[in-house]
Amino acid sequence: MRDGMYSTDCLDGTDEKDFQYAIEGVRNPCVTTPIFRCEERTIRYPWRFSCGDGEFLVLDIPQLSQRCHNLRDLPMSSSIFTSLDHISDLNCRQALYCLLRINEIFSDAETASGTHCESLIDHCSSKWVVLPEYPIIYRFFQFIYLTNRSINEFKTNLLPDFICFNSSRCPALIYCSIDIGIQNGLHCCKTINLINETLDDWYFIDVLFRNLIQRCSTIGTTKTCSSPSLFHYESFSACQLNDSKRFICSSEPNKCLSIVSLENGKTDCLDGEDELTSDERNAFQGLIPFVLICNGIYDFLSVKNLSEIDETHCDWWPCNNPYVRCDNIWHCLNGDDELNCPRKNCSFNEHECYNDYLNKYYCIRSVNLMESYLDCEDSRPFREIYFNNITMKNNTYYFLWNQTKCIISQHICQQQQQSFLPSTEEEDICLMQPFLRFITQIATVFIISDEYRCRKLDGNPSSENSKPFLITSQLSYFPSITSNIISPEQTNNFYNGYISLEERIYGRTDWYCNRGIVIFYKSNKTKKCFCPPSYFGSRCQWQNQRISLTLQFIYHSSTYLISIFQILITIIDQQREISSYHEQITYVPKRDCNTKFNLYLLYPDQPKNSSSNYSIHIDIYNKTDLTYWGSWHLSIPFQFLPVNRIATQLFLSSNEQPTICPLSCGIHGKCIAYINNNSSYFCKCNQGYSSICCEKEHNCSCSSDSLCITSSICICPINKFGSKCYLKHSFCQSCENNGLCIPNDNRFHLTNNFTCLCQEEFYGIRCENTKNQIDIEFNEEIIKKISLIFAHYITAFQNAKHQHTTTLKKIIYGQNTIKLFITQPFHIILIEISKQNYYLAVLRERFIQSENIKTEILSNQKCFHINELVNKTFQLYPLYNRIKYYPLISRQYKNLSLSLSNQPLLIQIIIGITTLMFIFGLISGILSILTFHMKKTRDIGCGFYLFISSWNSMLTLIILIIKFWQLILSQMFILNNRSILYMNCLILDMIIQVCLTFNDYLYARVSIERVITVHKWISLCIFILIMLTHIHDPIHRHLIDDIDTDEQRIWCVVQYSSSIHIYNSFITLFHFLLPLLINIIISIARSRLTIQPRLTFKEHLQLHLKQHKSHLIALCTLIF
Repeated sequence: MRDGMYSTDCLDGTDEKDFQYAIEGVRNPCVTTPIFRCEERTIRYPWRFSCGDGEFLVLDIPQLSQRCHNLRDLPMSSSIFTSLDHISDLNCRQALYCLLRINEIFSDAETASGTHCESLIDHCSSKWVVLPEYPIIYRFFQFIYLTNRSINEFKTNLLPDFICFNSSRCPALIYCSIDIGIQNGLHCCKTINLINETLDDWYFIDVLFRNLIQRCSTIGTTKTCSSPSLFHYESFSACQLNDSKRFICSSEPNKCLSIVSLENGKTDCLDGEDELTSDERNAFQGLIPFVLICNGIYDFLSVKNLSEIDETHCDWWPCNNPYVRCDNIWHCLNGDDELNCPRKNCSFNEHECYNDYLNKYYCIRSVNLMESYLDCEDSRPFREIYFNNITMKNNTYYFLWNQTKCIISQHICQQQQQSFLPSTEEEDICLMQPFLRFITQIATVFIISDEYRCRKLDGNPSSENSKPFLITSQLSYFPSITSNIISPEQTNNFYNGYISLEERIYGRTDWYCNRGIVIFYKSNKTKKCFCPPSYFGSRCQWQNQRISLTLQFIYHSSTYLISIFQILITIIDQQREISSYHEQITYVPKRDCNTKFNLYLLYPDQPKNSSSNYSIHIDIYNKTDLTYWGSWHLSIPFQFLPVNRIATQLFLSSNEQPTICPLSCGIHGKCIAYINNNSSYFCKCNQGYSSICCEKEHNCSCSSDSLCITSSICICPINKFGSKCYLKHSFCQSCENNGLCIPNDNRFHLTNNFTCLCQEEFYGIRCENTKNQIDIEFNEEIIKKISLIFAHYITAFQNAKHQHTTTLKKIIYGQNTIKLFITQPFHIILIEISKQNYYLAVLRERFIQSENIKTEILSNQKCFHINELVNKTFQLYPLYNRIKYYPLISRQYKNLSLSLSNQPLLIQIIIGITTLMFIFGLISGILSILTFHMKKTRDIGCGFYLFISSWNSMLTLIILIIKFWQLILSQMFILNNRSILYMNCLILDMIIQVCLTFNDYLYARVSIERVITVHKWISLCIFILIMLTHIHDPIHRHLIDDIDTDEQRIWCVVQYSSSIHIYNSFITLFHFLLPLLINIIISIARSRLTIQPRLTFKEHLQLHLKQHKSHLIALCTLIF
């Protein structure tokens, strides 16, 4: 039920949403398509005419303003007016035919104004004439014309003098009934009492009778049926039927409607909830779908008695979220939700706009835009956004977009106060701006220059055009991709193999064979007809007595098995005689999951033997070894009907046979219980035997490797076919990677002659492709608690609701890794390790074929239930109110599991090493400060400089550890204050560079002090010089937002121009070489004077270069 509009199981199609065609001009795909769903259909609406192929007319016949496309109504409508054989006098008949202008009804010709018709009274002997013979006009009415009526009256009004009807079928009109002396068992009313209008053209007859038909079909008819609500519109209580499928009107609890009455265009409930969609009905209960919350469209304005609707209290809702992204509507004031979308003509971070005058498109970078301030209280008609060419610096009238990540009302509305909305200056995610929601629905103009204006391209923000589907853009990739991404064109080819049945056979317009296929032979001069099973006759003009059978098989397996079954479907009588007409189906669970098999079963005799009690017997065999699996029995209700419609699901399960069987099957049979009815038994006969007790022997002419059921029924092995299984399949030799080839039944599979059943690791038409392999590793703590996991796959579609599929996987004992092999596209994989304990395993913005993904389930990937994150007071709020705050809660707790213990091992090692270095460095620095703090150590200049160096080293170490933890915490999203990150970006790196450089100069001063005495204040001058030479660095630093990942991290980057880059390299080299050269020269001078005076200068230089080679290597690395 409700599994697709083209998958109807009920004869009237009420198990699915209506897809019938009742609007004139709508192309009906069933007109020329004689397939099962078109043939086996009636209509679900009473008092309407069925065209027999899914199409219907809004009223019963005669219907002159509309026509069935197959013209089925034409001969039936014509017979109502032209069948006048019940009028014995031929002249009377011809006079009536002329006066009623019947020849105009079914032809385009009009009766000439001068045409002379004779009066009825001149030729008709009775007081009246009846049309038609029985009350079949619109199923209720019969017309009575008085013979004394004048010719002029017929010219002005074609309606009869009296309208007669059967009172049991139309009791609503009895009030005007009068006795006119006609003995036909009908009640008659004067036409003027029912229809106070005239009819001068038969074309408008349905308009005049529509109200009468409605009154007859809905008023006073409940006594004619014990359960009338099963067949009529419900204008009465039907709740006493205790039918769980009925819809109870919330506005009228005592009114219960059948599903026929839902969304049928007619309001039956007081508040009209029966005509709402399921989403709108859920809104009555406060259950608005998550995808419709805060999407900028008021979806539920028509819902009454709601204090809060879907677009209220959206202050904490992200404006760029997966459900509104790339829907051609700006939900963010700067249009971030429409940047970098698929199928856009612009480059990265560019908006597209169109110039109507020049008929040109422009692409404008968002960082180069600025906007004129709005007077939001006056609601200006449109926003003016200008292209900023860097020359315009006046901020009095314009707001520069590059000044902030998120544009809020305070930025573009000068009257706005900070109290209107929560500040988002420090938010990492831009939020909706409900106060300015109207701005996104107003034309926005990009003004490139005074001469060029272009408007932004967006959609119409209305609920009719809304497509609230999951968008995978910016979903990112987790774990990261290990191979190249396949292009979208390659990925889309995954879906291109499907061709619908209608596309293959639609367009056949030759109706010579009715619903059959015409063939030509004898030099194309003679036509013959191939009829479908439902028709017979020389031109397929007659319908067969038949059973229209729809079967769906359900097979569940916890392991990956290649199972193939052969289904044998037969009609049997009360003596279990099997009809020669049978059907066979090859059912492959991996291929035919959820497939519905539509079949025709013809009775052994046409017409069928009414004294026989027929039923349907279904056997199932394992196709690989032809072993018997089980049987089902289906009874045929209402066997007096010429056509029976049966639809059922059959579950394939192991058929445990009873130990005690009430049937005696002799030595050639075995007592078997039916799968679907364990209390019903039959004798399963051995090969060569049949009948109710398996005593009748028959000859088998099947091939030796096949299974003989009767003399005319054989079950073939996989590689053979034919009525006797002597023919071999020649095309089943091309499956790769040990795939098993299965021939396809052309009745159900038109695209290929065969199916390759692949091993678990492969897929494709010939098993030529490797499946996506996902290796999921569990830690020891989790693996001890579970033995089974559920893998949930979420697949997003462009214009459809996302799909959720689930598989069960067993964890092998002693292992902590499972392998999943996947062929269907997916975008999100969640692992459920116990009841409602979910972990994020994989994210894929685009599906990548044949990818090998390795991931690990860690505690920081757990998806927490909302009740674990909020207090009990919040849990008591209605869902309608709570859901508006989910994004805020998500941001507050997004780092809930990101503790240091949950970080990767490499990060933990780096944190440990850095912490040890800091501790040892801190201890060393403190001891050094304590040593040189003593006055005696500072009697000479060297001690003073070493004392300053100790403090400088401590400061450098502290700033370095601050920088390290700032990086760690920001990537863990614990530190996300943009102002703090910006100050750290500007200052910390420059301070570290200055401190390290100053330390080198202090060491150089120590070397100089050992030779000559220099004034101490020179060190301050050196420090100031170092600061000035590094002042360019913070000027060229700024923050950027990483929009290519779902985390949206913030990075500090430095960007130099070519000239500044040269200057920076020179300064770095200068500040490194100068202290180094001072140290080397002073050391050489001291060595030659005191320590090693016999060595030459060159030897001293080589010795000191060798001692300081580590510094030189660091310098070269830093420069290059």
